[in-house]
Amino acid sequence: GSEEADKVTLPDQPDDVKFNQFAGYITVDVIQQRKLFYYFVEAVEEPASKPVVLWLNGGPGCSSVKLW
Repeated sequence: GSEEADKVTLPDQPDDVKFNQFAGYITVDVIQQRKLFYYFVEAVEEPASKPVVLWLNGGPGCSSVKLW
């Protein structure tokens, strides 16, 4: 999807959050229709020059959000 189409806010998120958040699905296997869900948070300062960290967890019931 497009960047703006994937822009999200979280439930009960304060109005003064100063970073952009994006979420959606990335197709990894068209034939099997397999997709990975992603949640991306931009850096508050100079997001274009900050490195990207990719954090993956596996298994049911194991949320990657616990990183924070």
